[in-house]
Amino acid sequence: MSVMESPADGFGAPGPKPVHATGPVGGSAAVVVVRSALGPYLALITECPAGNPLADGHLRVNLGGAADATTLTCADVLYGSVGDPRHAARVLRRYPGCLLATVRDPDGGGRCVALARGAGAPVAVTAAGGPPLSGREHALIASVLYAWVEAGLPLSALAAAEWTFPWPGREPADEAPGAQGARWAGVVLSPSSPLSPLPLLPPLVAKAIW
Repeated sequence: MSVMESPADGFGAPGPKPVHATGPVGGSAAVVVVRSALGPYLALITECPAGNPLADGHLRVNLGGAADATTLTCADVLYGSVGDPRHAARVLRRYPGCLLATVRDPDGGGRCVALARGAGAPVAVTAAGGPPLSGREHALIASVLYAWVEAGLPLSALAAAEWTFPWPGREPADEAPGAQGARWAGVVLSPSSPLSPLPLLPPLVAKAIW
């Protein structure tokens, strides 16, 4: 199956239309591979500081950062570490401009819970008991989840997904602990094949969250 073909699935959902995003020089990039109930998908994520918006990007804000009320209100996707997975629903109620909220176990476990506006009950997108999920990886997952919902794909297809980060890119300075934690991100999301080569990027050890 080529990277632009839609996978066969039992959900009847069409394949996503890739969103092409380009950022200014100085931004960062990352690759995430998600093996979902709809088949494998490849996500190329371009990021840049909150002050330099991407033409086709979304504003991703860390709930645990130092973002001001205006930034939180303008966010497209909010993410953070909390003790109660039901907090995702409270975030959507508090910030009506936010399309998707995702929270992860505060102890760094391999599980996060996501909820999109109008999507019903929260969906756990990683398995409990997996390897520790870093804040950086959670941020990347949050952007992929946003692109997934924007493409019209069901969050339920990610309930037992496997996530890998073969090229995480550099750690954005404003996602360090105590920093603002607001980034613009653009995602190119494409159905992939297990035999499809990854982009020619610096080799790094893949880390699976499963």
